[in-house]
Amino acid sequence: MSNHLKRILTGIILILIVGSILLWGATIHLQFLIFVVSGVALWEFLSLFFEKSFFLKTFAIFLSIPIIFNNFLPLSLIHILIIYFWLINLIFLFIFGLSDKNRSWQDFQLIFLGLIYIPLVLQFFKDIPFKEICYIMGIAVFSDTCAYYSGTMWGKKKLWPKVSPKKSWVGAFGSLAGALIFSILYGSFAFSMKWYLPIFLAIVLNLGAQLGDLFESALKRYLNVKDSGGILPGHGGILDRIDSLLFVCAIYLIIKNFITI
Repeated sequence: MSNHLKRILTGIILILIVGSILLWGATIHLQFLIFVVSGVALWEFLSLFFEKSFFLKTFAIFLSIPIIFNNFLPLSLIHILIIYFWLINLIFLFIFGLSDKNRSWQDFQLIFLGLIYIPLVLQFFKDIPFKEICYIMGIAVFSDTCAYYSGTMWGKKKLWPKVSPKKSWVGAFGSLAGALIFSILYGSFAFSMKWYLPIFLAIVLNLGAQLGDLFESALKRYLNVKDSGGILPGHGGILDRIDSLLFVCAIYLIIKNFITI
């Protein structure tokens, strides 16, 4: 089976799984899906830096549970993050002061950054209305898909070779075109937006999608890694699949504070 066919089949399976949970699942089912996706992506993110440290990666996934299921706790997210910051740093203090293990302070800060980068962002999906989840995910998917196919077929001049040797200017404009088409069509169908809002959102969110993708590409180039993982045939790892979605979701939530969608 070709890599392209694997990519298509994997995408269809992901759409069916996520779509089924969004349409027919309860909130707890969505949270469990978020936990699974977040846990795998967090494991992949930390594996980029320390592949063999099973304890630190498992510890990070354990810490993500209260972040994702925070609605069952009497603590706000900011309180949880403050507790985690000091918990992680106090663990470093005692390991450094009481044992001979040479674990760097930076390793522990990567756990904290990973929790903000992935589960903190993904947990917001449990509180976002269904039609807005579809909009956010649609922007990310159409941005990535149109960038991939337009860049593969017509892309020659590279966008930023040092960061990503495969991404092209044609792919970047194809990504923007895909986001614009989706935003205008879906925005007109699902929202009562003024005519310019779908265009504005598409441009800003697509910029976020491309920057989120480029950030992970830069991280992989910096660490000399091709993919974050291999769990998704034709796509790489979970983090490779959601890198743009993470930034799109964050930007969308900020925009919602200033405009009515």
